[in-house]
Amino acid sequence: MSGIQTAISERWAATAALVALVPAKRCYVGKSPASDEGFSEDEYPQVSRLIQFEQRAIRTSDKKIFRTTVVFRIVAMDYDDGQAVREAFWGTGGVDAARIDGFERASFDTATVRVLQAREEDWSEMQEETGPYVFLMAVEFLWYYLPVPPVIVDPTGDLMYSQTSQVPASAVAETSLVGTGPGSLVVTANSQSLGDKFVVCFSGYYASDATDPGRVRFAVTWGASQLRTPWIQLLAARDEACFWARFEFTRVTLGAFGQYSANGIVFVEDGSPETQQVRTFGVGSLATDADATFGAKLELDESGNNFVCGQLDVEKKTVAT
Repeated sequence: MSGIQTAISERWAATAALVALVPAKRCYVGKSPASDEGFSEDEYPQVSRLIQFEQRAIRTSDKKIFRTTVVFRIVAMDYDDGQAVREAFWGTGGVDAARIDGFERASFDTATVRVLQAREEDWSEMQEETGPYVFLMAVEFLWYYLPVPPVIVDPTGDLMYSQTSQVPASAVAETSLVGTGPGSLVVTANSQSLGDKFVVCFSGYYASDATDPGRVRFAVTWGASQLRTPWIQLLAARDEACFWARFEFTRVTLGAFGQYSANGIVFVEDGSPETQQVRTFGVGSLATDADATFGAKLELDESGNNFVCGQLDVEKKTVAT
């Protein structure tokens, strides 16, 4: 579900009057089964909802605020039940009162979204000759995603390397993001234990081409091994947007044919909504009886983009004994 659909589900579940009328099992995102098959009277009212219109309304220095219209389709055997759902949707106190639940003109937080306001735009009702009552309620939501808390690195780990220089990357090719800083990127031979975890984090900012920025992808190398993300589509004419990445490598076997498992997550602000956050996973073979060096890089497939890596850290974590 999209961010606003998830927020609606959470707020609905927190509004006792709505749950009493339409519990979660009779709430649908998308088309309701009642559209295609008959239900007994005790299985009404039902509510389904679809996003009718969505656009990015406002972009501030730290967030994107969306304006989304969601159409709620209420199906009820009794006319009063449909009206009751509407009134419960407004929330305790009715329209324009202080809001402790419900939606109408309410502002509220859910796990990932802050809704600044919900406002009913339209209401219509109909009844087929032999069927139930159908009510359509269009509601406009003004909302944005809450910031994701930063990953807190376990302080018991040892910081192997901390980059202090900034590294630019703009070529249509793979470009190393490694600069200079105290410490070492080298994992020395015979220094690993089973379960050791290596965490590589890097971040920075970028400006994208005004017309055709193309795509970017990131990778972390460990010796001859590599874990790389899928391509991320950039949006045009973005300036001072940030990117952030975290890759983890866990040693699962030791020796000349030692194995590791790895995962990574990358967030690119102002990437396309479908790909601005991507994950990757892999397993590989890398001997523990020889030195192996960590590295990080990005690759662009179009010119006119300017990335700067401002921070890169490598940390080793070992299970306490």
